[in-house]
Amino acid sequence: MASDPHRLSHQGQPQPSPHHSYPQQQQPQQQPQQQPQQQQQDSANGSAAAAAAAAAAAAVQADQPKKAKRKRITPEQLEDLVGLFEKTDTPSFEIRENLAKKLGMTNREIQ
Repeated sequence: MASDPHRLSHQGQPQPSPHHSYPQQQQPQQQPQQQPQQQQQDSANGSAAAAAAAAAAAAVQADQPKKAKRKRITPEQLEDLVGLFEKTDTPSFEIRENLAKKLGMTNREIQ
């Protein structure tokens, strides 16, 4: 009788043949008591890293100048601006400068 490589042992488990190898089951390396300690250490390390990252971000923000808030123009300013740009879509520097003084704005805001 020829040997069957897929035959089962008397315990119902496959028997390895010379041509096949079955992967061995690996045993867990850590003891159950060590896992909670490792999780606590990982959590503490994560909290420390998050705190360090937040501190670094705050330091970077402190070094940068604050952005000016956007300004809203009044209806009167808008009326004058629209009137100017209806006359010319490319007003000269002098025209923008004069309008800026009249409206209490900067040349850049007129642009």
